[in-house]
This record gives sequence, C-alpha cells and structure tokens, in this order.
Amino acid sequence: MSIALRPVKKPELMRALPTVLKDETMLVRKQKVIEGMERWGLDVLILYADVEHSGNFEYLTGFIPRFEEALLILHRTGRVCMILGNENLDKCRRSRIDAEPLLFSGFSLPNQPDDSADALDGLLRKAGLAPDESVGVVGWKLMEKKGQKGECEFDIPYYIMMAVKSVMNGRGSLVNAAGLFLDPDCGVRITADADEIAHYEYGASLASNCVQDAMDALAVGRSEIETANAMRTDGQRNSVVTVCAFGERFVKGNLYPSGKKLSLGDPVSITVGMKGGLSSRSGYAVYEEGQIPVPAYIESLAMPYFNAQKIWLETLRIGLTGGQLYDAVESALPRSEFRWYLNPGHFTADEEWTSSPVYAGSRIRFKSGNMIQLDIIPKKPGFGGAGAEDGLVMADETLRRQLRKEYPKLWQRMQIRRDYIREELGIQIGEELLPLSNTLAYHTPLFLNREMAFTAAN
Repeated sequence: MSIALRPVKKPELMRALPTVLKDETMLVRKQKVIEGMERWGLDVLILYADVEHSGNFEYLTGFIPRFEEALLILHRTGRVCMILGNENLDKCRRSRIDAEPLLFSGFSLPNQPDDSADALDGLLRKAGLAPDESVGVVGWKLMEKKGQKGECEFDIPYYIMMAVKSVMNGRGSLVNAAGLFLDPDCGVRITADADEIAHYEYGASLASNCVQDAMDALAVGRSEIETANAMRTDGQRNSVVTVCAFGERFVKGNLYPSGKKLSLGDPVSITVGMKGGLSSRSGYAVYEEGQIPVPAYIESLAMPYFNAQKIWLETLRIGLTGGQLYDAVESALPRSEFRWYLNPGHFTADEEWTSSPVYAGSRIRFKSGNMIQLDIIPKKPGFGGAGAEDGLVMADETLRRQLRKEYPKLWQRMQIRRDYIREELGIQIGEELLPLSNTLAYHTPLFLNREMAFTAAN
C-alpha cells in the first residue's frame, strides 16, 4: 500500500436540511438521565448552563440560555424546574420537556431589573432541593486527573455552589455528576440514535461545506475576511470560533478573520464547527509542491499524516478499544517525532468535544451510536500545519437498518460519502463507519491546486 498525491475528483458537497428532534426522542433522553440517576444513586440533578457550556442543558430542554446563566433541577421522580434570568424565563414554556419556571435576575445581564422573589438558595428550595438528599451537580468537565475521578470537585460558578451548599446545610451528599452525561464509556450523551444522527448530520455536513466554500474562494491577494465570506453558514450558530487564517496566526492575540491578504506560500488554516461536528483544513497556499517555502513538507509531514488518517479509518470498528486506536496512530505517526499532543479522536455532539476514549491504555470500547471526530494534529518544527479533520458515526447492523428505513435521504448521502472514500481515495472504510461530513479523508495539501489530493493505492 502506498500514498500518492494525484488528481482526484472532488467530493459532492451535498446540502442537508435541519432535522428537528422528535418529541419521543426528548422523552427518551429524559428517561435515560433518570435511569442514570438511579445507577448513580442520586435523588436530584442540578445542571448548570451558559452559552459556552450548555450541551447538557440543551440535551434535555432543546435550547440554550444564550447570554444568561441557567439551572435545571431534575428530580428522580421526573419533576423538572428551571431557574432562569429575565430574558430566558419565557423560554421555559418552549422547553422540549415540561418544567416549572423560577426567575432569578442574578442570571441576567448587569443592571437589569431584579424582580426575583427569592435569593438563589430560596429558589433552589422552591425547586425541591432539600437536605439529606443525594445531589449531583453537572457542569461540563469530568474533573479527572490521571485517571482519578474528581467527584468532589465542581466546575460551576462559586456563588451557585455556595447557594447549593447553604440549602444542603452539610447533610446529604454532593457529587460532580458530569460523567452521567459525558463519561466516554457510559455517559448518556456519547451514543446517538437514528433521530439524533439525522439531527446532527445537518451541522456536520454544513461545516464541511463551509470549509470547502472557503477553500474554493482562496486566491492570492484576497483577504481572510473576503475568503470567510464565501462560507454559506445558513445562519447557524458555530460551536467553535471560525478560523480563516493566513501566514502567522494570533498576531496581537487576534483569533478572527482579518483584512490580511493571502500571499503565495502562506500557511493557511480554515476551521468551522457546527452542532454535530467540525471540519478543518491546514496546508499551504501553493499551486505546486516547489512553491512551499520549506522543503520536504509533503514527504515529511503531510503524507505521513494522511497515512495515519487512512490507518485510523481502517482500524476503527465497534468493539475496538480507545487504547488500540491510540496505538495504531502512535505506530503510524510516532508522537515523539510528530508531536501531536491531544487525543487522536474524540466524541462530538452539540459541542465540538464532549469527551474522548482515545488515550494510551484506554480500555473503553467503541459502541454503535458513537459520533467521533478524526482529529490528529501533528506538528513539526519549521513546518506549517497538516490537517483534515471531519466526523463520522459508528452504526451496527440494527442502527444502519433503522437509518436506511427512517431516513432514506440521509442514508443515501452517507453511502455516497462512503463510496467516495473507498473508490476515489482508496481507503477501505468499514461498513459500520458512516461519514457525517461530505469531506471525510479528503486532503488537498496544495490549497491553490483544486485537483490534487492524497489517495491510498495498492
């Protein structure tokens, strides 16, 4: 098997339509969480949310609190209360699950009217929190350190924890329960059903299309802003900061597309994340290899990187452990030489990164319904980046049959993507791997050359 850079037909940039989650799906989600509470021995869950950390809250409610903060209190009996700020209080009646609204203006923007009937601890009591109960607090981090679970460490704002502890009055128990949602082995959010896959595929495919829109718009003399304006985002909210960067990045701390114009030979990074997945590309703005300002980039970095992607895709399967996938990447792209630091693969959902089973020694096995990003980030001194990140979902025969029956258009798009990867790129992707992105494994390191991409050939 060898890797080649050759003329390749571009993947079809198919456009999906948003799929709203069914009411039945939302009820199943709530029931899964309650069953998780029973396993954890919890009487009450307190979920914290703000705009950056809202995935667990949105999993149950269908909305995020935007520029405010919010709490959701879920009892094992099924009772739900939401403590919301001024501008989100009316959203409670729009929630996908029934809930009782309670106003706390302290969650609102500064200097807004304060019509709260109680202080936060009083509202928590109204929401049913009481001493002597077993309470789980859910922020957004597992708080693990070197494999040790941080069940007594909390990542939500201090003033909220103080109110919770005031109500508990030193009785009962208080644990970090983020793992109930996000644990990479048994969290309720790390597997998706057919309805959820259809819901998330829209954002994943849209993100890949946006990146290719920008790639197609690249031209010497065109600015980052002009290039980024080519992205057809459908007005959707991004899950990460959009990247469209030429040359040296983060000049004066800037994270966003600027007026900087593209020069021949510039390193380029383009990234778009949406609900359901992220797509990213890194390479050089050149037409041919000889225009890359550093020698041997293709042979020393880009080609080994694509080979590692190929091995990742051909190794991944249901039942494989995260440690085995890690070892496959380590063998193909040694960390000591290519200096990748983050996990070479992680789960995704509403947010770009939920958790990851891919680390040295991991015994966590991949399951049907896992949505995972192919995310390897190599670095070599003196070289610009090499990157082609996209996402997929793993599906056993039962889930594949359900997708084929209930979402035939989605199924057709996934099969077109699979056929492209196998036939055009030469990667023998397993039948249980279903691409959510239109551009999975499509890697064009010469960004101004619209024809050349890496392939695997016998």
